[in-house]
Amino acid sequence: SSHFGSSSNRLNSRHTGIGRVLLGIMAAASSSNEPAVQQDPTERSACRDCGESTLDLFGCLGRGVVATGSGVATVTKHAAYPVKEGVLKSKDACSVYLTPYQAKQPLAPNVPSFKAN
Repeated sequence: SSHFGSSSNRLNSRHTGIGRVLLGIMAAASSSNEPAVQQDPTERSACRDCGESTLDLFGCLGRGVVATGSGVATVTKHAAYPVKEGVLKSKDACSVYLTPYQAKQPLAPNVPSFKAN
């Protein structure tokens, strides 16, 4: 009897008509001499099916939004890096042009220098 009760939950999860037929066949094919006990499976309401489908939809949309956001963040990082490097290189070039004394380069050979021994 407990065997049929546990399988009725699996069989009747979506297709209640087929589950009833299979329960009847399984009960009739039982090798025990006990009379088959038919359990009336619980019917799923349309409201419950609609509610579960709605929650599935929201879950799918949520996973899609998270995956899309992750992809956008990755693409933005990869696309923004060369732009940032170009902006910094341009800024450094402007800074060296406008203030040549900040340039990090060796002195020319004809420029006098001071050396301490």
